[in-house]
Amino acid sequence: MNFGELLMANSSFGDEIDPKGKKKPPTIGDEMKVLARRNLKYDNKNSLDLARSASKYSGVNPALLLSSAYQEGMNQAVSKQGVSEAYAAAKVPSDYPVDAFFHYGIDSFSDYLPSIKQYLPKDFTEDRYKVFPASNEVDEKTWAKQNIPLLQQQGLLPKNFEFDFYKNMEDVYNASDKYKGKVPLSKMAQSAHPAAFKTNEDALIVKAAILKSTMNEIDQYAKKKGLVLDDESRNYFTLARYNASPKTSYAMIDEFAAAKDKKAFLKQGVYKNKYAGGVHKNISPRIESMGVAQSLLDEPQIPITQ
Repeated sequence: MNFGELLMANSSFGDEIDPKGKKKPPTIGDEMKVLARRNLKYDNKNSLDLARSASKYSGVNPALLLSSAYQEGMNQAVSKQGVSEAYAAAKVPSDYPVDAFFHYGIDSFSDYLPSIKQYLPKDFTEDRYKVFPASNEVDEKTWAKQNIPLLQQQGLLPKNFEFDFYKNMEDVYNASDKYKGKVPLSKMAQSAHPAAFKTNEDALIVKAAILKSTMNEIDQYAKKKGLVLDDESRNYFTLARYNASPKTSYAMIDEFAAAKDKKAFLKQGVYKNKYAGGVHKNISPRIESMGVAQSLLDEPQIPITQ
């Protein structure tokens, strides 16, 4: 029985009925309500206290940090479920028991490190983490370069096609949708370099730093478009960029800039860009659980250790 099933069996969450008469599975927000005050192994602190403490170095909203972390696997860190295959295969030393790849969605820590150092504690030295190899889900640039020759052979892309990730990546996607060659297109995969940490708090400190760096990138792009983002839109597009390519997330901001009713636009997520709808669907639960996280953070602190 996984944690979602356990939650449904032992609480009122999941009692809501969908239009087909079936119980709706618990949301990440539901899990957060049950787990947020339980202490995590290796820290002896609960999720709320960890988010408050970890976010102070970067200034990221603890609710934003907590919602992103829970959606990426922190819920299972609390309920003590598993590590990634990559972590197990790498035989990471036992001094680094927190798998940030599996529990916090930090795919390539070593790639992020140069841009986030300013948001880490001064004493965040190499002895606080251990990098290990893994396979990430997507590397659009590498995938495109590998498949362009096959797409050109079928006339789906011009023979003189000059690939530019920010200008014509969508052309490659459109061509790949029409591809019917005998040789399969390569899958999107790359070598990633996540890290394991000694504590959950250190993993959250890094995640908060990445979110802050991403937020700065979003603000800079919005400024170029003449936009000053409020907290709601900044959080939304920060999560979008954290979970999508620059091209897709920037296209989402472009459409947002042209929208007359911007609040309705963020809520509905109806985009012309073919990939933006999937990004909206992916980050919507994070936005929803952020509200739950904020409510929990605002409540009196009554620890639950079991």
